[in-house]
Amino acid sequence: MTKVIILKTIYQFFNVVNILILGRILLSWIRLAPGNPLANFLYQVTEPILSPCRLLLNKLGLKFNMIDFSPLLAVILLQAIERLLIYLVMTIF
Repeated sequence: MTKVIILKTIYQFFNVVNILILGRILLSWIRLAPGNPLANFLYQVTEPILSPCRLLLNKLGLKFNMIDFSPLLAVILLQAIERLLIYLVMTIF
C-alpha cells in the first residue's frame, strides 16, 4: 500500500512539473501583459529547472539564437529522474 502511494506521488509530481514546463513553452508564443499573474507564476516555478539546463546547453556549445532547447532537455532529465525514483521505490519496497 505504501509503495502505491509513493509511486502515485512521484508520478503526479513529475506530471505537474511537465505540464508547467509545457505552459511555459506555450507562453513564449503568446504576448501577455507585463505582470500577468499566470506568466509570473510559471516563470517563478519553472526557471529554477530551466536555468541550469540552459547553462548546460551553453557550456556544451549548443546555444541556438532563436530556439531555446532547455525545456526539452529539462523534460528528458526529469523523465530520467522519475524513472530512477520509480526503480528505487520498486526495489526498496
